[in-house]
Amino acid sequence: LVPRPEILSAALVKLMVTPFIVWAAAQMLYAPMGEAQYAAVVEGTVPAMVTTLLLADRFRLDSAAAALLKGWTTILFWLTLPVIMALGLIR
Repeated sequence: LVPRPEILSAALVKLMVTPFIVWAAAQMLYAPMGEAQYAAVVEGTVPAMVTTLLLADRFRLDSAAAALLKGWTTILFWLTLPVIMALGLIR
């Protein structure tokens, strides 16, 4: 799991930016956010999973980079989830 700048930046976008986008969309579309909207924000915070690797392999993309992204998002998830919770995006 040697960190590469492009992998770490993609991981941080996935783990930090995606929840904000989902939360903002849920706020605009559903005035009082319900459990389903909070669950969607939680889904935005989770790491990239096997689908990323499968799609990269299927379309002959960089499978090693996809696997590295999966590994780093899994590791960084444990640091970014408390931040997202502290910001109040998940209750």
